[in-house]
Amino acid sequence: RYDIGYVGSKWGNYSRGNIWEWENYLKPLSDKSNSSFIAGPGTPKGVVSVDQHINALKLSALCPSIHATGWKAERGIMDRFWTVHSLGRFGVVDNLGVYDFFNQDEVEVETDPEAYIEKSMYYIKNPEMQKPFIQKVLKRIQNEYNQQFVWKNILSKILK
Repeated sequence: RYDIGYVGSKWGNYSRGNIWEWENYLKPLSDKSNSSFIAGPGTPKGVVSVDQHINALKLSALCPSIHATGWKAERGIMDRFWTVHSLGRFGVVDNLGVYDFFNQDEVEVETDPEAYIEKSMYYIKNPEMQKPFIQKVLKRIQNEYNQQFVWKNILSKILK
């Protein structure tokens, strides 16, 4: 139903927040696509329910994964990435920090805004090319990054 599905806050300013990412990644991508569902605090659509959020992502050809400038500097991966991929969806990631969790053959990363938009448009037009990424990431999320596995690792380190 949508070329792009994105649910996340638009906040801050150019030095703190994600305004720069919205204007250089998400807005140009949305302008090039035929249809989009973009919602969250600070957007015209505003806050949506959890069900609307999930449905929008499931009905979208691509779910971009953009991060606030501070998150990228700290190599932190926002929950949006995990939500998108846990639902078996796909999006190009703008944050090299994802390599702290996944290998280069498992995720599609692009930090240059123009190249990010080009790659994203390619995957919108060629959804079958998303499948290997979706399968690899979803398998690792289910087997390695689920709550049970994470807590087992934490507790084993504490109990040592």
